[in-house]
Amino acid sequence: MLRLVTRSSHFCKAMASPPPDKKQKLSDVVLHSYRCEEDVGITEYANQNPGFFGVLKARYSDFMVHEISRDKEIVSLSDTANLPVQIVKLPSQHVISEGQQSELSALSDNTLGKDRILFNVDGYDKEHRSQIHKAIRHFYPKLTSTTVTDDGSGQRCIEVVKTSSFSKRRSDWPQGRGDFCQFVLYKENYDTVDAMGILARKLRMKPKVLQYAGTKDKRAITSQLITAFKVDAERLRQVNSALSNIQVGNFQYVKHSLFLGDLSGNQFTVALRNVSAEDSEIDKAVQALKQSGFINYFGMQRFGTAAAPTHAIGKCLLLEDWLGAIELILQPRKGDSDAMAAIKREWWESRDPVAALTKGSPDKSLAALLLQGLVKHGAWKDYVNALHFIPRGNRLMYVHSYQSRIWNSIASRRVKEFGLKPVEGDLVMNNDKEVLCVTADNIGNYSVEDIVLPLPGHSVTYPSNEVGKWYMELLEQDKLSSEKLRCRVKDYSLSGGYRPLLIKLNDATWSPVHYDEIKVQLLQTDKDKLEGTSISHSPSGAYKAAVVKFSLPSGCYATMALRELLKKDTSWVAQQNYMQELDLPGLSPKHQ
Repeated sequence: MLRLVTRSSHFCKAMASPPPDKKQKLSDVVLHSYRCEEDVGITEYANQNPGFFGVLKARYSDFMVHEISRDKEIVSLSDTANLPVQIVKLPSQHVISEGQQSELSALSDNTLGKDRILFNVDGYDKEHRSQIHKAIRHFYPKLTSTTVTDDGSGQRCIEVVKTSSFSKRRSDWPQGRGDFCQFVLYKENYDTVDAMGILARKLRMKPKVLQYAGTKDKRAITSQLITAFKVDAERLRQVNSALSNIQVGNFQYVKHSLFLGDLSGNQFTVALRNVSAEDSEIDKAVQALKQSGFINYFGMQRFGTAAAPTHAIGKCLLLEDWLGAIELILQPRKGDSDAMAAIKREWWESRDPVAALTKGSPDKSLAALLLQGLVKHGAWKDYVNALHFIPRGNRLMYVHSYQSRIWNSIASRRVKEFGLKPVEGDLVMNNDKEVLCVTADNIGNYSVEDIVLPLPGHSVTYPSNEVGKWYMELLEQDKLSSEKLRCRVKDYSLSGGYRPLLIKLNDATWSPVHYDEIKVQLLQTDKDKLEGTSISHSPSGAYKAAVVKFSLPSGCYATMALRELLKKDTSWVAQQNYMQELDLPGLSPKHQ
């Protein structure tokens, strides 16, 4: 029988903080945010192995992530010096006559005496005209050419004019080179979006020039692929000297951009510190994990560390309770800077965003952006557009977090009441990615690995057994329904989706590492390897760590696999509690 998580109430029950009533006072607001797994629906395990004790993410360097590309290759930073070697097919200048070349040179040097040239190309095919345009762009970068029809003769001509401003134009991009520079981004203790913003600022470009396949953990050391549209590799290489805890390398030119989801998964290498279990016990736990897999919960990262959980904000958005969402986002939190604490305090006392923003220099947090939106739209109580000052991706995070909270709760109840086996009325996904209903006739064709649970939405099929009713009950408790998830504000409308109930790990391995100093680095990073820095261990050290290595499909949470291995709550507050019991240096909530 599967075990239900048990927790001591001294750190779990104290963390529950319901959404505030409208126009509540600052004194009513709970100033801590840290919550445990049970608060977000995580309660069950997939096997009965008792697990073992280990501290997760005592240092961010204890958690390494390497993206696995679409081609199943492990992405790592192994070269920051070399630039791509390629043969570029340059345009031929011979497609332009010597007389035309003289005219173009004079126009470029402002010695022609007129501001444009017309070359008659009537009768030339498209390929021939294209070659002329390419030659002009390449050999005369201060000039711009277009194909036009001459008003006088009616014949097709190429018009050449001086560009209004000369710069290194993207139209100068060498022919035959892929339009995108693909490179490896290595980052330490940054989330992907923040790292992209820093890189874009160093390049003096907009962040949208940079595209990635998936976001990676913040409190970790990660390597992933990025593509940059028509950015020269040399320019990217030069920013390394101006970056801290971020490096780029392994440059190559490719034809296509990355998009979200363009990856096979991620490989994780994790050091679990202060392990006291015998090696044989750890072996058994790893083997049990490989055999049973783990429940595919959304991990604690999905629900944030702000004063209000992200799923509570998401519920307000889905209910179109815009002011309620704003109040939750602006709740004070431990870890706020002095300036932000003063700004929030003023807003709660006066509800005047202008007065609030005069209390200090705001950071670039979501709360600060929201207050700026309230300055512009709050007087008219246009809270919808005030919320739009928060980037769209962050706003979507709130409603997706609500979906995740529902999914976790349903998954826990499904496992607790029906176990890890298909039952009639379940939904399964076949090899063709079709979602089917389990019946008495086909139940023998499926296993627990085929079961999927819906992410609630207005366009999904729900299980036809009791599980489907549970969805409706949970939504009704929140005054929602499947149809009400079709929000009038399109950004918040949830169509739904499907997520596997269980994930199997076929490649999980582990090895022991002994050490003497509590804070010593245990894992060798890509940067260490590049710089020739070795990591030394103490074979007879006083402490033992278990270094666990495994791969997961994209969208799965490594912390949930480790939870199954350890049989321990993976939330920050639980980890902090474990470290205090061991009298070890604590973690900073700001960096968890």
